[in-house]
Amino acid sequence: MTDPGKMWIGQLVASMRPAHLWAVLGAIAAIAGGAFYLGELKEQTSSQAELNKKDQKLAVLQSNLSTQTEKTAGVEASLKEAADLINAQRRHQKMLEMKAEFLNRYVSYYSARGTQATKLFADFVCVLWRNAQENRLSMDLGGMEIKPDRIGRQMLPQLLQILANMGFDPNEIMDLPPPRVSRNPNAPPNRTVQEAALAERAAASLAKAQLTKTITFFDGTAYRLPDRVAMEVHLREDCAPR
Repeated sequence: MTDPGKMWIGQLVASMRPAHLWAVLGAIAAIAGGAFYLGELKEQTSSQAELNKKDQKLAVLQSNLSTQTEKTAGVEASLKEAADLINAQRRHQKMLEMKAEFLNRYVSYYSARGTQATKLFADFVCVLWRNAQENRLSMDLGGMEIKPDRIGRQMLPQLLQILANMGFDPNEIMDLPPPRVSRNPNAPPNRTVQEAALAERAAASLAKAQLTKTITFFDGTAYRLPDRVAMEVHLREDCAPR
């Protein structure tokens, strides 16, 4: 009998019975399959470990990112608060400067008077009024009492223009003679009944026109504009608030 240890694989296989041969082949297949499974399992285990490490790194990165986001949000909130405070201070400073300029022009008007001074003051008031919300001020309008004896050729040009805008004939207004001043109660009037009625209607219309203008600033201080300036502002269509 030949020693199996000295036999070639082919001789060994040829000497086996079919049942033994299939058993051996099955065992070899099982061993090979087990080795393949173990290799796959090892590879899967290694891959899962790598995934776990990556998941841990990702979790750390997400945590750091969340922390940085919170810090960034806090910094942005602080910067916005500081910017709002600076803007508020700038607006307050601007309002103080506008009020100081208003008072300077008020004094300058009474020092110079005249058409040019009236126009310059009215121009500045228009700027203030157009930006009333930004400058935190209000403009209060009121009636201006105009006596009938002031209606006529001696009246201010602004009043004549306002009456013309109301539909009065400027020529008729200019033709009104001045009322006679006399201590004698029996002296005849210098104006006819029609002329006196015209003067009274004109005075009543001017009283309803809300010609007076009073500016109230952010700090509660209020200043009534001089009549000439107030009437100039009244005639300016570009003075209305935006």
